[in-house]
Formats: sequence, C-alpha cells, structure tokens
Amino acid sequence: PVTILGRTFANQLLRASGGNVYLVSQALGHGSVAVTMRYLSIRSDELDEAVNLAAAALGLESLAA
Repeated sequence: PVTILGRTFANQLLRASGGNVYLVSQALGHGSVAVTMRYLSIRSDELDEAVNLAAAALGLESLAA
C-alpha cells in the first residue's frame, strides 16, 4: 500500500525535480516508473503549465485547454 508519507515525499520530489518522473523513480528505488506513478498526483494546473512550456519551446501557441 502507498503511505501518506511516501506519496507526499514523491510529489515534493517531483515538483523539486521539475517534473522528472524518472528521477523520482530512481530516488525511491523503484524498478519501474509504473510503480512510481502510483505515488504521484499530477495536478491539472501543473499539466497545463508543462504543456504550455513545451509549446512555447516549439514556437507554438498555448495548447492547454
């Protein structure tokens, strides 16, 4: 089972790493990113921001809804 402390740490590390799920997975000692994803909660505003940053880097207009 996923513990509250583990979930909190994983989410804080995700934000501190700029959204690098692979880094979080490695730091937690997980064998796969799929295991790590059980701990993470991706907020919709963070997803929108990431999509917009990627779009801007490609010279595109905002893609987030």
